[in-house]
Amino acid sequence: MIRAVLTASLVLAAAVRAEAQIAMPIACTVQPAQVIELAAPFPGVIAEVFAPPGSRVAQGDPIAVLDHALAAADARVAAQRAAATGGLIAARARLGASERKVSTMEKAVAKRAISQIAFDEAVLERDLARAELTRTEEAIALAKAEAARAALVVQKSTIRAPQGGILGPDMVDAGESVDTSPVATIFVTRPLKVEAFVPITRLPDLLSRDQHRAAVIGQTNVTVDLVLDFVSPEADLSSRTVSVIFSLDDDRVMPGSGCQISLEVG
Repeated sequence: MIRAVLTASLVLAAAVRAEAQIAMPIACTVQPAQVIELAAPFPGVIAEVFAPPGSRVAQGDPIAVLDHALAAADARVAAQRAAATGGLIAARARLGASERKVSTMEKAVAKRAISQIAFDEAVLERDLARAELTRTEEAIALAKAEAARAALVVQKSTIRAPQGGILGPDMVDAGESVDTSPVATIFVTRPLKVEAFVPITRLPDLLSRDQHRAAVIGQTNVTVDLVLDFVSPEADLSSRTVSVIFSLDDDRVMPGSGCQISLEVG
């Protein structure tokens, strides 16, 4: 009789513990979907910062600009050299004149009206005129390339956000030089990433559900919808848990928040 009562008590206690485990929410943490350490495209000095730490930026928004006064001046000079056509016109004129001269003297030398030496000098003059025209054309092409490069430097001097997010506290100030250190840190918060370490025994129940919701710790009556993204193929044997990643898109929730995923029925 006593043994039967003891057995029934143990079974009931085990059932109560199992039920309590099922009802116990699963702890989770809210993290940025991505942390971007924004670098300068090349070393330089920060001329101006457009957005302060903590501000939300959209993709393409300017964050800071490097001093590019010298590059802008180089671009103007190169553009002027590329647009200058006086040397090109003169080189073409010289070549045309020398070609006509050779053509005329070619007939004269055939009739022995002029010496071979005079004709050879005319041919040399024509060849030099051709080389001069080629050098002039190459110089203009090089000036155009230098102008394009300098314009690109000016364009790239403005450092823009590659993705939308929130600027972190560590940012450079105007007047600081930058090389390999980040200019700013962007926390991508749309969507947010929610990570939960789910006990192996509770994973089937979690995955069987069509909807997942989490209560945000420290924010009264804030319950958010989660979208299941990824389940780790490996379990942590020491804790007997599996990492499960959800995405969350809700402006009320900030990175670093704690949350709890409920598996209660209903």
